[in-house]
Amino acid sequence: MSAPSRSPHLSIRASAGAGKTFQLSTRFLALLARGERPERILATTFTRKAAAEIAERVLLRLARAAHDEANSRRLASEIGVAEGRALAFDQAQARALLAELLEALPRWRVATLDSFFQSVARTESFALGLAPGWRLIDEGEDAELREEAAREALAARGAGASELLTSLLGVADEARLRVGESLERLVRELFAAHRELGEETWNLLRDAPPPTAEEIAEVLRPLEATAVPRTKGGTPNKHWERALPNAVQCVRDQDWIGLSANGLVSKVWLGETRFSQLEIAPPLHELCEQLGQLALRGLLARNGERMRRLREFLRAFETRYEELQRARAATTFEDLTVRLGRAAQRGLGEELWFRLDARIGHLLLDEFQDTSLAQWRVLQPLAEEILATGDGSRSFFCVGDVKQAIYGWRGGSAALFDRLEEDFGAQLERASLARSYRSAPAVIEVVNRIFLGAEQNAVLDEVLHRPGARRWAAGFERHLAAREELGGEVRLHVLRAAAEEERGAQEYRGRAPETLARCVELAREALRAHPGASIGVLVRRNRSIPTLLAALRGALEVPISAEGGNPLTDSPAVEVVLALLALADHPGDTRHRFHVASSPLGVHFGLTDAGDEGASARLAQRVREALVREGASAFVARCVRLLAPELGERDLLRAQQLVRLACAFEQRSPIARAGELVRAIERARVEDRVAASVRVMTVHQAKGLEFDVVILPELEARLEGQRPPTWHRRTDPRDHSRGLGLGVCQHFRKELQPLMPELEALELERKQAQMVESLSVLYVALTRARHALHLVLGPEVKPERAATPTAAGFVRTALGLGAPFEQDAELLLAGSSDWTLEHRAPPQPAADLELALALAPPRARATRRAPSVEEGELGEDLARLLRFEARQAQERGRAWHALFERVGWIEDGVPAEPELRALLARRGDRELEIDELLLDWRAALSSAVVRDALSRASYAPESELVLLREEPFAVRAEDELWTGRFDRLVLVRRGERFVAAEVLDFKTESFDPADEAALEARARFHAPQLEGYRRAAAALFALPRDAVRGALLFPRAGRIWRAPRA
Repeated sequence: MSAPSRSPHLSIRASAGAGKTFQLSTRFLALLARGERPERILATTFTRKAAAEIAERVLLRLARAAHDEANSRRLASEIGVAEGRALAFDQAQARALLAELLEALPRWRVATLDSFFQSVARTESFALGLAPGWRLIDEGEDAELREEAAREALAARGAGASELLTSLLGVADEARLRVGESLERLVRELFAAHRELGEETWNLLRDAPPPTAEEIAEVLRPLEATAVPRTKGGTPNKHWERALPNAVQCVRDQDWIGLSANGLVSKVWLGETRFSQLEIAPPLHELCEQLGQLALRGLLARNGERMRRLREFLRAFETRYEELQRARAATTFEDLTVRLGRAAQRGLGEELWFRLDARIGHLLLDEFQDTSLAQWRVLQPLAEEILATGDGSRSFFCVGDVKQAIYGWRGGSAALFDRLEEDFGAQLERASLARSYRSAPAVIEVVNRIFLGAEQNAVLDEVLHRPGARRWAAGFERHLAAREELGGEVRLHVLRAAAEEERGAQEYRGRAPETLARCVELAREALRAHPGASIGVLVRRNRSIPTLLAALRGALEVPISAEGGNPLTDSPAVEVVLALLALADHPGDTRHRFHVASSPLGVHFGLTDAGDEGASARLAQRVREALVREGASAFVARCVRLLAPELGERDLLRAQQLVRLACAFEQRSPIARAGELVRAIERARVEDRVAASVRVMTVHQAKGLEFDVVILPELEARLEGQRPPTWHRRTDPRDHSRGLGLGVCQHFRKELQPLMPELEALELERKQAQMVESLSVLYVALTRARHALHLVLGPEVKPERAATPTAAGFVRTALGLGAPFEQDAELLLAGSSDWTLEHRAPPQPAADLELALALAPPRARATRRAPSVEEGELGEDLARLLRFEARQAQERGRAWHALFERVGWIEDGVPAEPELRALLARRGDRELEIDELLLDWRAALSSAVVRDALSRASYAPESELVLLREEPFAVRAEDELWTGRFDRLVLVRRGERFVAAEVLDFKTESFDPADEAALEARARFHAPQLEGYRRAAAALFALPRDAVRGALLFPRAGRIWRAPRA
């Protein structure tokens, strides 16, 4: 399975499901087997989940090799194939290496690129121009900074702001977007380019002087004098009668875009000599050509001026944006990458790169096709230094698949893969993998049928699309299914056309009832036939997700989740809290008044009649005062507690997420208007973290995932994509002198392209690049399926035009389904419907692993024992014990315990923020973000369950209570010495003796609060440990066993479990 490698430097192009993670983990293990220290290996990828998967795979493979000889021989063989030589590696070596690796776990360098860049930036904050004590901010806070910076950059231009705004919106498609959305989109899309482009190459088009008044007057005179030709009947030709006055008016107004839409003039520009079946006289033809030259100069001058204004605005925006970031000590991962790249280009931080070069001997890059030019600028000095070493002491490894390069819109540059192999061809060994270990043969068969010969697909235009398809197809080789035993099917579903009366408010990409109903039907049938199957419904755009979610949730009685986040405002509970906050700023808003008055909050805050203006004004005053007095998080938490008795499971989850967001907002904006809090919450996106049978997401979010069943309901998307508001042209990835591209210019009508050949070249370049990315998106979508793939297509009302091909047309043509299908039809493309769900092998028992790793014999004297070792059962999953994320979970747990140690009785209050921050800083929890940790902890404290557990009121009022926190103990029981620490121990005293006690043990894992099965499972796991604490407390304080209660408190889930009496 592994690609052979005899060079220390290897590049692998691995198709979907071919085992990229396996290859990378094999390289990692090979380096360890050679004796390399893990801290000298840097393995990077793009998501935390992928980083955790890499580390987990390394540990699991090594643990299995340590567990038995057969697995050790298998691992030796796999590493030997990768190394290109036989390897002496046995079970004893695997055990020793595993013990060494576990000991070195804190020094591992398996991380996301963002995380790695963050760690580098921490050491060079001053050189990079970062504010002291800087912190990373989320998208919501960054959007606030960008909005404020854009507003102030416009305001700074005074009277010219309106003109500039008009210019900015002239670039965007204001017919589709509102003004605010247009400006936000422009800033987001152009700012990254602005920071990289050279000043002298901003404009892609040449400059030209605008037409003078004299030149315009000179062409107007003969144009106005041109007579309208007559028909054979002697009447004026109506088309000419409209075209000539329109051309005159456009020239007078210098409306060159409007002139390009003039039928008469555009015919001449396109090289034709007739208009409305009449010959265009030579003098008029020549005059129209002169108009073309004037229009060209006018458009070039206007474009140049507009680009200059854009550049000036973005300069001002950048200045203000960085000032705001510095004032808040805030930055983003994108900013860190840009700053590090600039430092590398300018030769700054050479000492830093020297230190990195000395510490990192081996560079392993995952998903290399998604690496951006900005990221590569940071990595390039290190990579080139390693690639220059050929003696095996250092090595470079990258794995990826250019066919899955779907992140070009956010800077990913698949061309880097080609350039890397070209530039280092002599040092770099290459390999390719096309055997899928994921998908059933039926799925692979259809993937081959669609993509083999993709460049010859008849739906593609020879000039516009096929060069791009040819470029994509060059990376595709016939796929093979490694697991012939996997059953599966691929089906094509052709929907009926929606009746006119069925269209309207519910319209979902033109086929509301049909598409939604078919997705529901397919998901229901898959769940019925294959209980436990994972189902992915993959769409092209985020805006499709809410409609699909609503339809699926309304029809299926299984958990359904969306990836990538949804607005909290999909919950009525959140909406009513936001309405209450909105009234604080706008008490006259009748819509919000009605919302609040109709809810339990209306009764509590004294607004039960939506028409009572006085009550609304008093409510607004109360809310404003409460926000100042309590703070945003505490006020929102209070509102949630008032609503909680009326809420169902999903609304309770949304309410908890609302409290968390309010905590985050309060941290960064302690003094802010209620309306600002409302806008921040409306802008935020959250994920439903529940184990869902059906998951709805975009194809981009599904990258790296796999599902038993995949449903694709959005194949009508155009392969050439939507035309963006501006053109960007990328340079050769090796040429850093010109940044991201040669420049920017606005789009023009296609009728102008004959006047400006460079426009035609740019548009052709864009369409071909979009074709490459669209085929990649289609490939990613199709290859997510393990067993079943369902392609949902609309009815083919008319044949596809090559000018605007869609994914549906491409698929139809590739599969030889050119003839129109009967509507509401279904076709089996491959496989059979009688497939069975793959049963995965059960995990190895953890007990065997414990025996295999026993490193010391038992002592003759009393055995020291901690209640914590009693946790779990012998069948505990090996993967769970060795999960890479466990280290971070343990760090988080220790930090939470330290925070809870500072909380006595909740009625007495919680330590102030500076004290808690100082506590965590002294602990040196480098694995954790203090901001995030405190946010989560304070959100947990808002739970009524948690507050009750920490309250005096939970105990009999006449009792004398003694509270111990993080209290160590040592108790001898027969021949064992029990040691440990009580998280929280409450003793009840009467007179001189203790008569009862309660042990409260904190557990910081997270699960769905409404999931009783999850609570019971965790209770079973932790119960033996809790019982040990109860025994210790009884022995220490001379209490009967049944006088000691025990409880497990899960603060992150807001649940408590009480042990039964002994």
